[in-house]
Amino acid sequence: QLIDQALRSTDDMIKANVWHLYKEWIRSDDVSPIFIETEDNLRTFNTNELTRNDNIFILFSSVDDGPVMVVSSQRLHDMLNPTKDTNWNSTYIYKS
Repeated sequence: QLIDQALRSTDDMIKANVWHLYKEWIRSDDVSPIFIETEDNLRTFNTNELTRNDNIFILFSSVDDGPVMVVSSQRLHDMLNPTKDTNWNSTYIYKS
C-alpha cells in the first residue's frame, strides 16, 4: 500500500521517504533472501524512481518452508489483462 500511495503522489518528499523505506524492506531479514534469488529478474535499484514494477506482492506459503511467490502489480495487471504479447513467464515461485 505504501508503494501504491507513492506512485499516486505528486509530493516528492513522500516519494523519497517511501523509496527509502522500500530499500530497507528489501534488505530486511524476512525479505532479502527472496531477492537474492530474484535480483537478476527484477529491476535494479540504481534509480530513485518507483514504478509499478516496484509495487511487489510477496505471497508466503501457509506451511513452513513452503514456496514463495513474488509478483509485481504491473505483472499481475498484465496477466489479468492479457494481450497476444503478454509474457506469462514473469511470475517467480521459489522454495523458502
